[in-house]
Amino acid sequence: QTLTEWTQESSTPLRNFAVCSDTDVGKKRKKNVDDDLVRTFVHELQYPATTDAASLARHVEKLHDDHHMTVVYATYHSIGVVRDAQHEHGLGAFDLIVCDEAHRTTGAKFEGEDESLFVRVHDADYVRARKRLYMTATPRIYGDVAKATAERDEVELCSMDDEALYGPQLHLITFSEAVKRGLLVDYKVVVLAIEEAHVSRRIQQLLKDPDNQLRVDDASKIIGCWKALSKYGLEESLADDVEPMKRAVAFCQVIEASLGAKTHKVSSKNIASMFQAVVEAYRESADPDEALPLLRCEAEHVDGSMTASEKEEKIAWLKADAPAAEAPVAQHGTSPIKAFSDPATCRVLTNVRCLSEGVDVPALDAVLFLTPRNSQIDVVQSVGRVMRKAPGKTRGYVILPVVIPAGVEPHEALNDNQTYKVVWQVLQALRAHDDRF
Repeated sequence: QTLTEWTQESSTPLRNFAVCSDTDVGKKRKKNVDDDLVRTFVHELQYPATTDAASLARHVEKLHDDHHMTVVYATYHSIGVVRDAQHEHGLGAFDLIVCDEAHRTTGAKFEGEDESLFVRVHDADYVRARKRLYMTATPRIYGDVAKATAERDEVELCSMDDEALYGPQLHLITFSEAVKRGLLVDYKVVVLAIEEAHVSRRIQQLLKDPDNQLRVDDASKIIGCWKALSKYGLEESLADDVEPMKRAVAFCQVIEASLGAKTHKVSSKNIASMFQAVVEAYRESADPDEALPLLRCEAEHVDGSMTASEKEEKIAWLKADAPAAEAPVAQHGTSPIKAFSDPATCRVLTNVRCLSEGVDVPALDAVLFLTPRNSQIDVVQSVGRVMRKAPGKTRGYVILPVVIPAGVEPHEALNDNQTYKVVWQVLQALRAHDDRF
């Protein structure tokens, strides 16, 4: 993605080289004449993606000239290749190293132990450059207690307020300023409480099916997300933005559920495969006097083990408009089901962590947190996905489905920290990074 953006936006001709283990990067995709999606083509790379230090140094030297800027795009995990190209094969020092997602370069350095690949970028001898620029939306700064503990234990702590390591702050733009200047859209947090017993009654047949691993807790979260994506019951508070959402990213706990595990964990693959089936089962069992949304949901799963082209296809699917759906019956018994001018379809891409950073889908309407997130950085990075501007977009949404256990009154569940853990964690993370809290 960085390579594509630089190639498109640069006013200076570039010589591009990629250093990463995924040789799929830079390969030409099949081109559809009706497809205007942004792609990374082979001509944008002067040499295929590599992890061979000698080859990198040789081709940079061969193709470097005074009319182009040579740019090497490398992952933090591949920093050793760049180091070897400089130290062992004569690659020159860079004029500038840009450390994107710089919060990843923080942490502890223990004497006598190998440094983290992310921390090594600070070492001016390890990778040689005249200047370094650190960029992040979520700076990580350690508190006084952590710093005192590190000093006592003789551990070097990389904290982004350390000017000796990171240099002085060059520029800061807050969430509020970015929204005020129209660089980002604002966001709204939507918390939906769903009673487990109510959902369980409605989808009994689906829960009994031995061919799926669906749990009533998962199904309840799906229904909560579906209602929020439909903006069901939110018409008054969202009077300026009542149309159903079209694109969402869902964050789950694990990629696949483990058979026989002692504790159930929300599986990204399972949520994707069962999302629309749960919605249909729930809607089919509606009471005669119950008005429900018509919103259809298509769901796909993506994870970090996929190749660059596989991930690109998933992102392209999310960006694309869903084909028009056939209109479902607009009556249920004697009561009309809530409908818009056309039956809407929302696309949901499920994952665990791989969509937290570096994914640019400006038209994304919502992020769904189906489980608590232990990392404040992950939460804020994820919320940043829905704040991108897009034509016709009013705001982004952060959707938090909360399942009320059977036998517990909703007002009593407020006293249960575990039930509302996802809410407290997300709000605390936003408070730490959004200056308006």
